[in-house]
Amino acid sequence: MAFLGHIVTKDGIMIDPNKIETVHDWIRPTSATEIRSFIGLTSYYRCFVEGFSSNASLLTRLTLIYVSPLTRLTHKNEPFQWLDECKASFQKFKTLLTTTLILTVLVEGEGFMVYFDSSRIGLGYVLIQKGK
Repeated sequence: MAFLGHIVTKDGIMIDPNKIETVHDWIRPTSATEIRSFIGLTSYYRCFVEGFSSNASLLTRLTLIYVSPLTRLTHKNEPFQWLDECKASFQKFKTLLTTTLILTVLVEGEGFMVYFDSSRIGLGYVLIQKGK
């Protein structure tokens, strides 16, 4: 069943393939507004991107490497210059979003594994049940 940009099945929840195709075909942004739209979409689907927010240090690293070049272009007094780092950022997020994970619902009464990673400023974790 399609619901709010997701496909819900008995096996779990995944991004609607139409959205994946939209991201895959997304052309290079030419304005701050287009970058905001793209960043908004990537933020909405971040739970499907492996490692996007699994721990604070990784999120900080991803933000500095991939998001900052794009968000910098959305600042009021920043000239819109599409540099190589912006192109790399844009392509990286497109790749991350088009190679998605499937999230599953935990089955009550079944065992699961907890994988976690922590740092001085945050904690990230993943629950795995039946290899998913």
